[in-house]
Amino acid sequence: MYPSHLLGLVVWTFLTYLSVSFGRPLHSLDQITDVLTGLSIKEDVVQPRQAPPVVEIDCTSTSSGGDIEDICNMDCYAILCLKKPSTLTRNSNGKRHNRQMSGANVTPFSGNSLALASRGVTRLNDSTISAEEFPFAATDQGGSGNPNNDNTPQIQWAVVGGVERVAQLRQGGRLNAEFDRAQVNNGEDFQIRFKSNAEFCVALNKDPPDTSVCQNSNPKPDSPLVRVFYRSTPATTYVQFLPARPGVGIYKDILG
Repeated sequence: MYPSHLLGLVVWTFLTYLSVSFGRPLHSLDQITDVLTGLSIKEDVVQPRQAPPVVEIDCTSTSSGGDIEDICNMDCYAILCLKKPSTLTRNSNGKRHNRQMSGANVTPFSGNSLALASRGVTRLNDSTISAEEFPFAATDQGGSGNPNNDNTPQIQWAVVGGVERVAQLRQGGRLNAEFDRAQVNNGEDFQIRFKSNAEFCVALNKDPPDTSVCQNSNPKPDSPLVRVFYRSTPATTYVQFLPARPGVGIYKDILG
C-alpha cells in the first residue's frame, strides 16, 4: 500500500491533468467518471475528403469583348474524346517548360502551308495561329503530363490546336478570374468545367457524357477532330506533330 500522502498526490496530479486536458476543473468522482466514459466510447471520426473546387469558364459570355466558344470546344474535346484529365493542379511557374514539352512554344500553327506541312499540322484559317494547349500549360498536367518527368508516354502529353490569339487571351483572363473566385493557389487542385454551347462541351456536360461525337467520320473543317494534334517527337529533338484523334495513332483505343 502507498502512504496516504503519496496516494493523495497521485490523485491530485491526475485530476490536474484531466482538468487541463479538458479545459474545465474536475472535482467530483461523477465528473471524472463522465470524462473517462467519454474517452472510452469516443471514436475517431474520419472527415470526408473535400472535392477540389470547381473552376468554370463561361464560354458563352461576350461581355469582355469576344466569343471563345471555339477554344472551349477544343478543351472539351480533349477531355471527352482524348481522356485528358478534368481535375488539374495549378502551376503557374511551369508554363514555359510545359509549352516547350507540348511543342506550343514553336508556334506550330504560324507560317505558310509548307511550314505547317513540315510540322504535320493544319489550321482553320490565317487567324488561328495561336497554340491552345490542354491540359493548360499553367497546370502540372500540361506539357508531358508530369512536372517531374519529361519522359512520360506521349499519350499523357498535352495536345495543341490553333486558335485566335485575342480569344485565347480572353479565355485566360476568365480562367484567372475563376482562380481568384475559387481561391485556387499554385499547387492546389481544381476541377475544370465549361459553360458552353459548343458541340463537344454540350456532349461532355451530358450525364453520362456523350462520346458518340468523338467518332464522326466526316467532321467539318472547324471541328477539333481535325484541328488538334500531339507532339510526336521526343523532348530532346525537333518538334513534329500527329493528329490527336480517337481511332488514330496513339489514340487508337482511347474510347475502348
